[in-house]
Amino acid sequence: YIKASRMFFEEYTGLKLASQTVVLRCSTFCDLCSLPVAPLSAISSITYLDTAGTEQTLSTDVYEAVLVGLEPHIRLKVGQSWPSVREASDAIRVTAVAGYSTVPEPIRAAMLLTISSWNDSRSAGPVPEGATALLTNYRRF
Repeated sequence: YIKASRMFFEEYTGLKLASQTVVLRCSTFCDLCSLPVAPLSAISSITYLDTAGTEQTLSTDVYEAVLVGLEPHIRLKVGQSWPSVREASDAIRVTAVAGYSTVPEPIRAAMLLTISSWNDSRSAGPVPEGATALLTNYRRF
């Protein structure tokens, strides 16, 4: 029930609870203004296909990562510009570290309440109403 609970609450909140490396793909640098995964603790690298189709690594002198809260994004540093990229749906790849090092207490409490309920009923039935109420401030949508 522990794994099922974690998977349910990751889907319900739109968050990654366990620390993991993710690779995000997009077609333009404008897509980086709203990253689809949270929370993020680090951006390991940003690579892109230049107009000739050669993979390049974007220098950290060009961008800054705003990783605070549940809406992480990447923006240009002052005086910088994005390079030209090849037209492709996966022209840009962001490798990042997602998830919590310590899961916030309300999420832990919701998971424990759910696991206990499922254990008592011996089935992964409905999630207790109180569990979802604990997550009000942790939903991305």
